[in-house]
Amino acid sequence: MEKDHTKILAAILIMSSVMFGFFLSRSRWSARLPEPELHPAVMVEVKGDIPKPGIYALDSATATVAAAATMAGCPWQIPAAVAPQKLVSGQSLEILSRKTEITIKFGRMPGAALLAAGLKLD
Repeated sequence: MEKDHTKILAAILIMSSVMFGFFLSRSRWSARLPEPELHPAVMVEVKGDIPKPGIYALDSATATVAAAATMAGCPWQIPAAVAPQKLVSGQSLEILSRKTEITIKFGRMPGAALLAAGLKLD
């Protein structure tokens, strides 16, 4: 009877060690996973002489005038002085074509557009 009792205690000890090792190995792997780098979206309104005017969500790391114009389907080359300019949420771009000259006017999105994009009003 005492041998059975010893075998049961040994089995419990072995099972406990195996379970402890399993959970310990899982916690080590999950702790090593890198957290993804999140970039908040930049909400910008693009309008004017372009095929697809509207409100666009751009990645904050790549939110430039050139990226917004490309998303809106702008068929013209954006001037090099303006193309790399960073954008902020709530900004409005009006892209106008006058013969061979491209004009870009910067402004603020109207209140209704800000609310539709989930942005705060001033």
